[in-house]
Amino acid sequence: MSGSAIADGLITMLGAASAFGNEAVAKDFSVLERSSGSYCVVSWRRFSSAPATFGNPTDKNRQWTHTIMGFVKDLGDAKSTLGRVLKFGDVVLEVIEHDDTLQGTVEKVDRVEGGRDLNAAVRAGGADWLPIFIDVVSTEYS
Repeated sequence: MSGSAIADGLITMLGAASAFGNEAVAKDFSVLERSSGSYCVVSWRRFSSAPATFGNPTDKNRQWTHTIMGFVKDLGDAKSTLGRVLKFGDVVLEVIEHDDTLQGTVEKVDRVEGGRDLNAAVRAGGADWLPIFIDVVSTEYS
């Protein structure tokens, strides 16, 4: 597979999650213009490739790290906004745990790590957005 195909698998899975929907997940930031609550941008962050065995340059062990950049829109109700921030990680974990092959694009997801800066916010499109970053590390088929 490729980094793009793995990102597509993640996008399809996250788009199917009722909390986000197809219009709020993409590979670019155009979803900001369409989303009224939360949205995700998926891209690869890093990768590694090494021979699977010594002396055999054909078979590779490949690992991909894809980042889900989540943004939760502040709708003016702090309790509701914080609730959606807290739920964001749960939704991503549930989606990935449901299919840890990311629609058959990888052998398995090795780990999922996330975080956010409690003091960070982004102002875009006339609104405030709270960013969340989740890394999905996966092993590609050899």
